[in-house]
Amino acid sequence: MDIAQSSDQSENTTPPKPSASETEPLLARRSSSESDTTQQLPKLLTTRHAFAVLVTLQIGSGIFASPAQVDHNVPSPGAALLVWVLGGLLSWAGASAFAELGASLPLNGGMQEYLRHVFGDTIAFLMAWVYIMAVKPSAMAIQSIVIAESIGSISATSAHGALRPPLLKIIAVIAFVFMVFLNSFNTKFTLRLSDSFTVFKLSTVVLIVLGGLVAVIAHLADSHTSLSGSSDWYSKNWFQTRSTTSYGRTVDWTSMGAWDRYGHYCAAIYGGLWAYDGWDNANIVASEIQDPGRALPKAIKAAMVVVLVSFELVNVAYYILVPWDKLSSNNAVAVAAATSLLGRPAGIAVTLLVVVSCAGSITSNVFAVGRLTMAASQRHYLPAFFSKRGLPMRRQPEENGNFTSSNFDAPV
Repeated sequence: MDIAQSSDQSENTTPPKPSASETEPLLARRSSSESDTTQQLPKLLTTRHAFAVLVTLQIGSGIFASPAQVDHNVPSPGAALLVWVLGGLLSWAGASAFAELGASLPLNGGMQEYLRHVFGDTIAFLMAWVYIMAVKPSAMAIQSIVIAESIGSISATSAHGALRPPLLKIIAVIAFVFMVFLNSFNTKFTLRLSDSFTVFKLSTVVLIVLGGLVAVIAHLADSHTSLSGSSDWYSKNWFQTRSTTSYGRTVDWTSMGAWDRYGHYCAAIYGGLWAYDGWDNANIVASEIQDPGRALPKAIKAAMVVVLVSFELVNVAYYILVPWDKLSSNNAVAVAAATSLLGRPAGIAVTLLVVVSCAGSITSNVFAVGRLTMAASQRHYLPAFFSKRGLPMRRQPEENGNFTSSNFDAPV
């Protein structure tokens, strides 16, 4: 009897088992429901805002710098236009998949949350660090450099001469820091900036396309007019093989082997895909979008249609306005196209529009990477400090006892 009672008491005094949160490792896989309680952010974004974020990210430095990368890696202008279509369709396929993922998992973090849901925290942790520390900073650095080089191209045609490389680097750093500062106030101000930059970007695209259309109409009216742009577009076959210039050396496509051709084609496709990059960034702010199940697919599909059509028409305009033998070695194709049609004042105007377009891309990148940093911090991939929003200031109590919310609600 005593033995039985002692065994019952030993069973009753067994220490409780530790909870799952105490035993699981730091990067263990957690349920998706946890993110719903850690990422409750105000839903300030609409379909229009998501559309603006995607357009301002994709129509940036790529369409003004990548045409040369694509052109010198293909044997003809017609092949280059096909590469742009292929890059757009591949990006559209990825964007459509992300639209479904965003509707199913409307969480801030985008790809980080999808990888975590499928593969666990370790892969999501690596993705977040790579994007926050390398991919996004590198993209913004390239856009800042394009801003500096565009400003330098204006100086190069003036009496003062070209700017020195150290000064160009200083301009790039100032441009980057200034755009980060503008995005450090609050979400509403950033959204207004994004909307404004979208208008500027689409205006730049329309002006370049109109320039090509004016050249075609002028040539049809008078074949000897100086407004017809380059003579290559109406005197040569768009699919005829011609030599191109790649990093100072001539590429002879007639004597090239099959494997070398494949290498050039892959480089051309990569250049096109780099220009389309950014189609996944609306998903990073999915939890801040009103009705993401409907808004995200609408915004992504509309943005991809606008961007694909814009890129194709802009490249057609480039081949109309710029001589084909100069396009493959020109990293400022938009400026060259405007200058060839209307002279140096038009080139300066387009240069300023290119600067504004790249600044808009930096704005959207800062907006997206700030939310990704918050999402990574909420998953404990980064220190908890980075999950804070707004400035660390003391908030004043209202009459009802509640505290006023700070107008500075941008991620720290």
